Amino acid sequence: MKAKSKMNVYRLTTVAVMAALSIAIQLLIPEIPIFPPSFKLGFALVPAIITALVAGPVSGILVVLITNIADIIKSDSLGMGQLINIVMGVACIFFLMSFYRLLGRKRDSSEGLKAKPYFISAVITTPLMAVVGIVVNFILMPLYLYIFAGNAVDFAEVVNIVIFASVPFNLIKFGILTIAFYPVYYAIVRSTRNISHYITKTV
Repeated sequence: MKAKSKMNVYRLTTVAVMAALSIAIQLLIPEIPIFPPSFKLGFALVPAIITALVAGPVSGILVVLITNIADIIKSDSLGMGQLINIVMGVACIFFLMSFYRLLGRKRDSSEGLKAKPYFISAVITTPLMAVVGIVVNFILMPLYLYIFAGNAVDFAEVVNIVIFASVPFNLIKFGILTIAFYPVYYAIVRSTRNISHYITKTV
């Protein structure tokens, strides 16, 4: 029971610290002028991915939720951009963690994040995120444009935005976030590896 309590405290602390870091990053990332406000380089998702890998996917998803709920305060998109970010963030963690666990299930997890299964998982996850982006934007983009345009939205306009903006943007965004994430993971997590290893041994 004591060991389980230690693990819960560790996870809650990790979520709190990483959520604060994610919110700080979110505040510092500027919007891209030619894109809608919901199109931002998602570096705020990096702490959530780290949390998912260190403390489990549920903890990573909590970081995503806390970050975007906090971001609503300064947002002028009526929460639509944050809803898109939540869906995309949860999907990214789900795909990345699922493929990594599938490919690395026979490996010794105590040795940290394994490069080969992780990069394969990242390469698979990136195009899947572009597909998720297509679905999400086809559902929410008409509503988003209607709220800000105040009239019916031309379907051809939505198709153009999704195909020529959303798809390449998400391929680049999640390619950077997942594939180039590996060295960032080690730079941050190595400093806490001893704590994580100790708690894991006591469970």
